[in-house]
Order: sequence, then C-alpha cells, then structure tokens
Amino acid sequence: MSEVLNDHPIVAAARLVQEDLCVLVRDDAWRLQAACVCFPSRWLLATKIGRTLDQIHAPVPGYYDKLSEPTNGVFDRLAPHKAFWRLNWTVLNDATLHQLSAPRHSSPEDAEQWFFRVERQTIRRLSESDAIVFTIRTYVASLNELRSTPEFIEHLVFAIEGAPSSTQEYKGWVGVAQRLREAFA
Repeated sequence: MSEVLNDHPIVAAARLVQEDLCVLVRDDAWRLQAACVCFPSRWLLATKIGRTLDQIHAPVPGYYDKLSEPTNGVFDRLAPHKAFWRLNWTVLNDATLHQLSAPRHSSPEDAEQWFFRVERQTIRRLSESDAIVFTIRTYVASLNELRSTPEFIEHLVFAIEGAPSSTQEYKGWVGVAQRLREAFA
C-alpha cells in the first residue's frame, strides 16, 4: 500500500480501476493534462500530453473537418451529473494490449490470426474542478473465435468496406475486407 501512496495521483487512481485514465482541462481548448495509459493502441502518451483534443486527433483522417466541432461541443456541454460513452474498434494482427507506435499496414498473416480490438471510452466532468476524466477500457478477441457469432464477420466486412479510403489506409485496412471474406466465407 505504501507504493500506491508514493505514486502520482493519476497513477494511484489508475491502480484502482481497470480503465486507462486521462484528465483533460479547459483553458484555451481542452488539453490533456494528466494520464495513466497502460494499453495504448499504436500511439505514445508522451506525444499527446499537454496537447488539445484537435492536436491529439490530428492524424485521424477527417477529424478536423467532421469531428472536431462535435467532439469539443460534447466536452463543453457535458454536465457533472451526466456521463457519455462510445466504442472505438479496429482489426489488428496482434492481441497485445500494450500497442506502442507501430506502422499501420494490412496484416501479412492469415486472417484467422487477426484480432478485434474494442475500446469502451467514457467521459465525465468532475464537479469541483470542471476537469474531464476520459477512461479507456480495452478488450481484445480473436476473429477466429468471433466467427461463431452470427453475422459478425459479415457486419465487420460491411463496416470496413464502408469506411472512407483515407480511414482504411490510416487503420491498415486496405485489402482487409476481401481477406476476411476469403478466410471466413
């Protein structure tokens, strides 16, 4: 227990829950002020700390044009007694939860060796400080295991094919839909 008492408060808090924790504070914009992220999905916390939401998401295709204003609006309007959640997902060739920066490209392995990674993300405004706590809980499952779920692969292929080409490139999904069809048909 004495170890926890010596930790930075964000690390001590993160030891008490299964989620990664990020704290954003509003000055000129919402900025990432503190975080304990054990399971990043191909990004480095050191490159995000102190940055605004727009700067953090700059690599995401279409973020500034389509998502910046609504995302910042949700953060601005969130009341302390409310919470907001969303899911973010991808297909990767590695089940490791701790995914540091890595090239985003289609997996060379057999599609039956791929994994479905889902992040359940929540935001909640703290009433005393007005800061926002952003949590990330990561789940990973083998696509081979998920094939037994009715229509899963069909819906996954549909979602990947429906993504803009810039998103497919960014996420490493170029050619993935076809390979999934071939592997799981």
